[in-house]
Amino acid sequence: MNISIVYVRNKTDLYLRNLRLHQLLFTMRQFILVASLLWSFTGLFAQTTTTDISVKKWIFGIYTGLNYQNLKAKNGPNFGYSTETGLGLHFGILSELKASQTVSVLPRFGFSFNGAKLGNGSEIEYIMPVNFDIATYVSFTLSKNKNNPYLFIGPSYSLPIKTKSSVDLKNYLSMDVGIGLNQIFNKFIFSPELRYSRALANVSDSALANHLVPHTFSLLLGFKG
Repeated sequence: MNISIVYVRNKTDLYLRNLRLHQLLFTMRQFILVASLLWSFTGLFAQTTTTDISVKKWIFGIYTGLNYQNLKAKNGPNFGYSTETGLGLHFGILSELKASQTVSVLPRFGFSFNGAKLGNGSEIEYIMPVNFDIATYVSFTLSKNKNNPYLFIGPSYSLPIKTKSSVDLKNYLSMDVGIGLNQIFNKFIFSPELRYSRALANVSDSALANHLVPHTFSLLLGFKG
């Protein structure tokens, strides 16, 4: 009887590992596809735009990227789950309003497909697979060269719009910080960013998981013009 139990557990573990690998490969394929489409769009945009990007005060663009989300949980008396980190995908629309030569406002909105999971025994549930995110950052340019790094900070607001989990979720506010690099070409700007986001309060509205706080690291690729 013990041998049978061990065999079933090993088979379940193998299935879960294969499932996670499949999810990771699927996310990477999505990211490569979206990044390729955005790069193609940027090339077309650069050919058709006639105004030098450096003289524009307000510019718009699009972004995509990957995120790595970790759920911090407080194991209260009603907490029946374990948490797992996961890889996800971002895409959306961004803009930049230049307040001065060194300070800009960065409004943006888009969707995030998150990979963090809750485990309940052998069952795995996605806690917040799709969010609609709205953010407004303030950025500080560190150089006036064509390739200039910048720091940014500001709030973001997330609305979970789809969940496969039995845990109900609240809309939540986060504080984001990060660093980016504006690579200025003649007709467009390519802006890779590293960002850390932390929810400012509990996002769970369920007694099953009575305190969850998402921590998210993101690598974003922005194209502005």
